[in-house]
Amino acid sequence: MNKKNPRFKQRSRGKFFPAAILLFSAILIFFGIRLAGCLFTSDEAADGDAASKAASSPKRTINKDIADKVNKIAGSSVPPTSASLRTKQETPLSSFQDCYYYESANREGYTRYQSLNPEMPPDEVVWRVNAGLDGEFYTDITDISNPNDLYVVVNKRNRLSSSFIPDDMAALPSGVSARKDAAEAYRRMAEAAARDGVIFIPQSGYRSYDYQNQLYTNYKATDPGGADTYSARPGFSEHQTGLAIDLNIPGSGNLRDFVGTEQAEWVSKNAHLFGFIVRYTEKNREITGYVSEPWHIRYIGAEHAAKMKETGIISFEEYKVKYIDHQPE
Repeated sequence: MNKKNPRFKQRSRGKFFPAAILLFSAILIFFGIRLAGCLFTSDEAADGDAASKAASSPKRTINKDIADKVNKIAGSSVPPTSASLRTKQETPLSSFQDCYYYESANREGYTRYQSLNPEMPPDEVVWRVNAGLDGEFYTDITDISNPNDLYVVVNKRNRLSSSFIPDDMAALPSGVSARKDAAEAYRRMAEAAARDGVIFIPQSGYRSYDYQNQLYTNYKATDPGGADTYSARPGFSEHQTGLAIDLNIPGSGNLRDFVGTEQAEWVSKNAHLFGFIVRYTEKNREITGYVSEPWHIRYIGAEHAAKMKETGIISFEEYKVKYIDHQPE
């Protein structure tokens, strides 16, 4: 009879158990390696896909780099688009043409001046370019061809000939002279002021080119940095036209004594009734280049002086473009 050997059974169980443990450990190690491999492969594949996408669209990457640099320089957190950049740099021609004082000959000037002043409204660009304000003081100069015109604009960009002398001069009460129409208008204004108990005198009227040269040279010698803000260079003075008059209070030789007086107040309120405007004010300093001179009046005729007062336009340069050179429909 065959009986199982208990020693064999015990020996077999002893050999099988360690082998099973080893086999199980091997299986765990195998699957662990596979799992790690999968994870590594997935990450690698993802990196590969990203690299592949970047490589397939280098233009997009380059554009982004350029935009980032533009943002860094401009200090903006929003990437500029070509449309937004174009809006700041270019104004449609139709925006200029909408102005009734648009002049086709100045089309390129409008575009150029707008590019230098992107925040300026198109209508202001148009009148400034028409008035010649797109050039620098005493640099971009136009020689005046119609110096006897009542509406001639003399400023730091428009120059009178050294030989020009008005041909219809008349004397003012204090001995200075002005063009006939301006002198007669001054007399009417002085009489009206006197009826209101306000007295002023004409301290200066017409000045020749040579006399203006002497004045400017003296101012420049004593105040080289500031002379251009209150004294015109020869050929650039309204006084040479015979249409400008400097007023003062009786008994004073200093024009600055006129500032803040009842005479200055009266002139500011009433000069337009007689055809005069106060030419240089603090409001138009950026346009004229001169400090406020409440004593300096310029004759342009009663109709236009009243209209300029009514519209609130602050400079003769702007008014001439909008109401003399052109008329609104």
